[in-house]
Amino acid sequence: MAPDTYITSSDFTDYVAGLFIAQGDKPNHLHPINLSELGPLQRSLLIADGTVTRILEAYSRQRIGSIKLDQSICTLNAEHTFLSAPAGTTIIRRRVMLRGRDTPIDYGEAESLIASHRLPRQMVNEIESGDESLGRLLHQFKIEVRRELLFFGSEKQSAVHDSKLQIKSPKLLSRTYRILSMGQPLMVIEEKFPMDGPG
Repeated sequence: MAPDTYITSSDFTDYVAGLFIAQGDKPNHLHPINLSELGPLQRSLLIADGTVTRILEAYSRQRIGSIKLDQSICTLNAEHTFLSAPAGTTIIRRRVMLRGRDTPIDYGEAESLIASHRLPRQMVNEIESGDESLGRLLHQFKIEVRRELLFFGSEKQSAVHDSKLQIKSPKLLSRTYRILSMGQPLMVIEEKFPMDGPG
């Protein structure tokens, strides 16, 4: 009889735990997740080490737009360990919604802290003035990068005045990772997805 090659829930949990290098540093508002309760799309998004917009495009069979909700230039008031940036560093804070181009469905949202001084000036100009996703801009400017998964968890959707500025789901899957190039962190990104599926 051939050996059993199926991965058990326990095996998958251990596998995921090994992918996230800073799970012990997750914020207190993030709660543990029973990974066996996640659907195939959520599991794929959780451990993806590439551009999530491509996963969402394959799933939804449409282009996914990056809708800018908020963006500002600010100064770190304390050292940011994962960005390897001291207090006083000027960064770009950017929040976007990942929305289907053909359907009014929001598949996720992302908030990025960008070390703009480590990026080409032309790319920074594109970030400041355009709506293109960061993953596509990194590809466009041929910047070789790698991603490090940091931590993940679930959280309740916060109440905001304008519901158009958030995913319509009471519970969210949250993951945080950083993008590095030549050993230097370029950005730290927190992504959130509906726990019960998109839409």
